[in-house]
Amino acid sequence: MAFMHATLPGKRYTRQWVKFVSARPMVDHVVTNSANLFSNDSRRCFSEWKKMIGTSAVLTKGFHPTGITEKGVYMGSTFLEIPPLPLPQLDASAMLDSKSYCRKTALPSGSTSISGLDAAKRLAQGKRHFLQTMEKELKKREESRRLYFLKGHGVPIQLLQYQLDTAFQWLERQHGTMDITFRNLSGGAYFDLNMSRTELDGSWASTRDQEWPREWYADMALLMTVMNRMASRLSAVFIEDNTKENNNNNELLLPAMKQWKIRVQKNNALPTQLFPEGSELSPVCEWVPLKPFSSKGRMRISLQGNACVKEPSPVTMSFDAYFDVDSISTL
Repeated sequence: MAFMHATLPGKRYTRQWVKFVSARPMVDHVVTNSANLFSNDSRRCFSEWKKMIGTSAVLTKGFHPTGITEKGVYMGSTFLEIPPLPLPQLDASAMLDSKSYCRKTALPSGSTSISGLDAAKRLAQGKRHFLQTMEKELKKREESRRLYFLKGHGVPIQLLQYQLDTAFQWLERQHGTMDITFRNLSGGAYFDLNMSRTELDGSWASTRDQEWPREWYADMALLMTVMNRMASRLSAVFIEDNTKENNNNNELLLPAMKQWKIRVQKNNALPTQLFPEGSELSPVCEWVPLKPFSSKGRMRISLQGNACVKEPSPVTMSFDAYFDVDSISTL
């Protein structure tokens, strides 16, 4: 029983301990009922492991650029064609894909449930862990932009690809348009300002409307549903009360979305080297922290890749949302 003497230096488990807690069902009764047989070190390890059952690695290490261009990135004042590391990967499954989170945090031995009260407790703990992690991240006083490769978003990759293909078609139908921007200054579902830029003169032209073009309606409604869901739930990071242990009924407090902007571009807004090697199509999210004495928070979710047309055609679609922390709802 070598695991009896496992220790937890720096909260990192030894291989023996990891093997033990994920071992055959025959040791389940040892895990659940025999803590009194452990040495002091093993009891401490057992206690720490129980706290971590409901959480997973939310954030990996990665590179935060201070500036981004089409040809490379900046690290301080130094221009780099190739980033030293890809963006950090952020697992938001506790916030955006609860079913997947409950499944992956259940023990292989089956001693914890993927549903019911046990799973609900792990999910609540996972949400709090995510929010606490991002609260620390956004409080760092750095000039770099806080961009993260988003995992665990719960959106099928086929749907993300369809939205990129649709966005590319919007540009193609405008005959030479490189950029299209839709804005809404009241947070409603329809845009009230449409701006476009052509590749001929590079100037912006604007038009005002209240409804999507009829042939765009279904696709734009689908895009708004996906982006609004991700942005609204991830905006919980702006509310400090969400990270407190005594949060009433584990409800998430969400700030109200006051404005939004959608932009579609005929290029890659981010250098492809910033993405993890072999990664699938996935959004990149960026929080702009609240300024002192300000109640406005902002976050951006962007999606880039090649549209499925005859030739590889890079396209980027971004959704900027502006939130007011003085106007709160619950989830």
